[in-house]
Amino acid sequence: MFNIYLFKKIISTKWKFGTVILHLATLISFSIIAYYNLDHGYIMSPDSFNYSIYADELIKLKFNLYDFNSLTSVVNLNPHYTVTVPVILVALSKIIFENSWQYVFMLFNLILVFFSLILFCKSLLLLKVRPLVVALAMPVLTLSVDLLSYPRFILTDTIFAFFIISLVFFMVKSINNFKICYFEIIFLFFVISFTRPTAFPYIFAICLFLFISRYQINYTSKLIIKFIAALIILIPIILAILHFVIELYFLNVRQLEFIISYANEGIVIDKRYETYVQPPPVTFFENIYFYFIRVINFFKFYSTEFSITHKILNIFQNLIIFFSIFIWSNLKKITKPMNNTIIFILLLSLIVAAFHSFTYLDYDWRFRYPLVLPLVMIFSISVEAFLRNNNVN
Repeated sequence: MFNIYLFKKIISTKWKFGTVILHLATLISFSIIAYYNLDHGYIMSPDSFNYSIYADELIKLKFNLYDFNSLTSVVNLNPHYTVTVPVILVALSKIIFENSWQYVFMLFNLILVFFSLILFCKSLLLLKVRPLVVALAMPVLTLSVDLLSYPRFILTDTIFAFFIISLVFFMVKSINNFKICYFEIIFLFFVISFTRPTAFPYIFAICLFLFISRYQINYTSKLIIKFIAALIILIPIILAILHFVIELYFLNVRQLEFIISYANEGIVIDKRYETYVQPPPVTFFENIYFYFIRVINFFKFYSTEFSITHKILNIFQNLIIFFSIFIWSNLKKITKPMNNTIIFILLLSLIVAAFHSFTYLDYDWRFRYPLVLPLVMIFSISVEAFLRNNNVN
């Protein structure tokens, strides 16, 4: 027989074993993620080999970063400074561990996954989410295809994702304490700018949120949902206008020419041929449709080439996130720090999606990886707010 008294006692904020359960759940979650990645071994992608070449050049230059960033003869990925952090790590791994450097890099990634889970928990605890509810998010993260896949790649993904959850932590701290952690946030802006060339949308989103936060506006969850729905329609129009302007005035810029050429060929996700728009967009209104499809595909959790397990896990994670947003949008009472945190995460996700929808959607959806932990935070916040709305304290 179901014991309602025992159930209320367990989910109570005063249950003394809640923190123990959270610690145990975090450790088990990390252990499963680490074991799975270690069992499958590291993966070298084309960019991994480029980072290796960069690292060799940096070693030859005795870590002179000025000379390194002046190089023009090395593989032309992006401006050298945008990958300085991972290249330094690869170079140090090569010097200290020689032929085992890939394994060491993967282990370093897994260490960052562990600390990312810690920051995830600390962010939610700052918002007064009860430990047991935070622990409920751990199975969702454990079954995340992203966390089970990308830590073993010799790439910037896990390093960048760690810095993003660090930024989210300091943003939550700022929201909760009503005092912005300027030093920590600006420092992380600097670091991510030297970690990955796609740092801009994160910096822009955080600056925009901080600017909006200066005005004490009382947002309702339903109003925010309507605003986001409007943005999903408005963003493709803005991107189509930007496409037109670049095509008219800036095609002599090589990076912009590359971006526009992909769009003009109807390439939604690189090498995912089932996503291509046929025939390719030509008119302004066709471009609006094309960018709308790209925005939707940024969040897409299904591909014909995915295994059944991959599809199930992706559907499970995304349903949890969408259901959490639905719960939040229908709650009558929610604390201001919780509400602002969800608004921040949604704004961050939408701006990052817009940026990548205009520039480039990767074959494996790697650019969505840094948003996984922040989006799953919405699950724990919504459950906590739901319990409080039903007077479960």
